[in-house]
Amino acid sequence: MKATPKYAITNPPVTGDCMDAVRSLLQLDVTKRIGAAGFDTFTSHPFFADIDFDALERKEYDPVFKPSGEKANFDATYDLEELLLEEAPLEARARRQRPRERLKDDATAQEIRQEELHKMIETLFEPFDYTTVGFDR
Repeated sequence: MKATPKYAITNPPVTGDCMDAVRSLLQLDVTKRIGAAGFDTFTSHPFFADIDFDALERKEYDPVFKPSGEKANFDATYDLEELLLEEAPLEARARRQRPRERLKDDATAQEIRQEELHKMIETLFEPFDYTTVGFDR
């Protein structure tokens, strides 16, 4: 509510339509925020032009990521070992990651996109630093 967002320059660069959508969603004045005057102001924004919102509501789009329904989506063994064997298990530290499998030469477009998203999330994402934002107490 009080901070001015900083928009990092990314590679590949974010489109102008994307930046406009983000700025519109973060608009402090709620009366000027995208969607405030009706859902059609949101759905008609150029950034969302390729989305068929009726098909989205009918759940006809495949999600980019689907967690496995057959197994836990975390490494329970790792978490248990860490808790039992580590000298100070509850201290914050970087988490060990298993190496990802190399993308195959005959990867599908969806697999390539998932790999790109993974790289963006794992290598370009910087966590929000709550210590730089002033809070009223």
